[in-house]
Amino acid sequence: MKLLLLALILALTFRLVFTLYTGEPYYVDSWPLIGGAYTYAYNSSARILDDRFYDGYNNRWPSAIIITGLLSIITDIDPVTIGRLLGPSMGFIAIIAFYALASRFSSKLDAILATIIASTAGTLFVFESGLTKEVIARPLVILYIVVTLYSKSLLSLLILALGLVLTHHVSTLVVLAILSSIIVLNMIYILSKSYTLIPLKRVIISLAILVVLAVIHYYIVAPSHWRLFIEISDITRGSFYAITSLSIPAFMWFIARKPSLRHRLVFALVIASTFTIMLLLTILAPPPPQTPPLGLYVILYATPLILSPLFATTIKAMRSQAVIIGGWLAGTGSLMAYSAFSGDPAASAAIHRYINYTLYGVLLAYTVCSKRILIVQVILVVLVAPIIAYNIVEGTDPYFHFTLHYTDEILAVKLALKYGEEAYGDSKVWYIATLLEPKPRIEPPPLELKAKKPLIINRENIVKGYWVSGVLYGDPGEIEKLKIRENNIYNSGKTSIILKA
Repeated sequence: MKLLLLALILALTFRLVFTLYTGEPYYVDSWPLIGGAYTYAYNSSARILDDRFYDGYNNRWPSAIIITGLLSIITDIDPVTIGRLLGPSMGFIAIIAFYALASRFSSKLDAILATIIASTAGTLFVFESGLTKEVIARPLVILYIVVTLYSKSLLSLLILALGLVLTHHVSTLVVLAILSSIIVLNMIYILSKSYTLIPLKRVIISLAILVVLAVIHYYIVAPSHWRLFIEISDITRGSFYAITSLSIPAFMWFIARKPSLRHRLVFALVIASTFTIMLLLTILAPPPPQTPPLGLYVILYATPLILSPLFATTIKAMRSQAVIIGGWLAGTGSLMAYSAFSGDPAASAAIHRYINYTLYGVLLAYTVCSKRILIVQVILVVLVAPIIAYNIVEGTDPYFHFTLHYTDEILAVKLALKYGEEAYGDSKVWYIATLLEPKPRIEPPPLELKAKKPLIINRENIVKGYWVSGVLYGDPGEIEKLKIRENNIYNSGKTSIILKA
């Protein structure tokens, strides 16, 4: 019990650390939702699907906006404070939900150890510390799978499915992929053994409920944000990635039948080869749009996977567990592979979401492997977590240097837009500006000021350059000179508003 309490304390600490450090919301995606919550709470004439009052995107999956707005009304606390605490709280609830699922796979100790990894894995707590649609959906995803596999409550399924569909489209797609893969793997087993390993009827009903609600949502709520027509090339690539991903859980099922050391070593070789090939393809191929170049620092974020080949040699999954874990990995793995290698910009932008959901599947597999290796993996992840958090706070993390927000930055955006209706600023400035209006007129910063329009320069610009749509440009030294050369109408020491002299 004390170890579980430690896991939960770690989960909450690492998800709250960034917003407690700055006193402001963490992660850029938080601002449009908080801005929408202001409208929802304080503008009674604004209907949630009326794009005149909202940004036309986030209000199509309105759960985060509605929850934040309602909590603000009920507690009489401003949406900024509610939003900056709601995100980490939902990330914390996701960890509790994961433990509820993991504890059904193995002993409580193994489940707790896997939960500690989930609590301190950098790629998870970095994304689960802010208010995003995905973070609100994360516990719904895990609970939907728990209820599907271990409960007979149809009402619970309906409520969770409705909440999921109205919260996040990518998370909905993830659940559809996981359940579909579980069904396929189970059908393969039925063909060879003539009996099912999972409550197949319930899984099919669960999948059908989610499909029906997603289709209804598509036609009624968000018709312009889903691709209706899929090209043949999409189907071909998607099928290839799905088949490739299904081959790994097929080995898991094979090992579950014949758990000899030779078979486990083969499985470990498959796992190691798969990771190596994907890493080489990622390094050699041009990076997807909006993806920062990978360097050795990525190893810190990959720490939860470092010992996965060793885990594969010690896997002792029951056949039903192999189908569930294999289905999870196949479903998320196929989506991850498609987003990485399909060349589709929209799919590429969501790759980190698929990686995080895949990691939860990997952690489930860890619960049915060697406890000794699991303990070593826990120690590695726990040691690396403070390094990742510290580098983000210091602004030296190569991937998440833009995610912290400071009071002076928010004040600068408010002052600049009060000075004029338009301003120059990078994507971080644009996101903060959505707190004030759903579609702010913030243009990318020019290298030389030519118009009497305020330019907002934040602390990251001086060190790394302008960050616009995931791409850095502009020499930091030249930006510093520009800041000195032109008129400063606001200067906090870290953030400035400048006008052409």
